[in-house]
Amino acid sequence: MSKGERIISILQSWGASPQQIQNVVHSGNLESQVEHIAGIEECLQMLYPDSSRKISFLKQPSKSVFFEGKKPLDVICSGDAAMLSEAHYIIRSMLCV
Repeated sequence: MSKGERIISILQSWGASPQQIQNVVHSGNLESQVEHIAGIEECLQMLYPDSSRKISFLKQPSKSVFFEGKKPLDVICSGDAAMLSEAHYIIRSMLCV
């Protein structure tokens, strides 16, 4: 599976729209995008072994200061590489709480 295909597969499993997927795939360094998306997926699998809870977390407005009431999936798929990186950091930090 190519890096682009891996990103697309993960994003589709999260319920991302075709536009959201395009935002990520075309937003910059593919190597970095794969690292962050795969890292977020690993964290989410540990936080939410039940996939329906994972999807719920991604698609509901978050109370986290970082997400500012936005849906994490919208932030992750904004097309902003810095926001994707920060979202990865924030979600990873949830494992340490």
